[in-house]
Amino acid sequence: FDKIAQLEYYVYSRCYVSKRAFADEYFIKMLKRGRSNFAVMKREELATWVTSEYALFTTFGHIIASELGHFHKGNPAFQVLHDGVTIAHKKYVGCAVSFVLPYTVGSELMLKNVIIATGFKRSSHSA
Repeated sequence: FDKIAQLEYYVYSRCYVSKRAFADEYFIKMLKRGRSNFAVMKREELATWVTSEYALFTTFGHIIASELGHFHKGNPAFQVLHDGVTIAHKKYVGCAVSFVLPYTVGSELMLKNVIIATGFKRSSHSA
């Protein structure tokens, strides 16, 4: 593990990772096992890195949007999706952006449907 790996674990892990884990003595012991000089991210560092990662994500989003605008010749290139779901008897609402991404294989134009989840929140509605 290095600091990038710690950030990736926090941001991209399939399970919920609390910022408090980075101050937990057992989590730190696990990371430092066999490496006494190993640097564990502090909560403030984590917030800075997450902000930078989000800025990178939005920058790529703007680039993709611009390129798709050219490809679709000014026609709408994105579709925003939302839906409700029940998981373990709890209601959630999810949001996503869907678009068709053109790419080439050799000289052949291919199209790939891409869906990027942009939000997933517990709903206050019980019905």
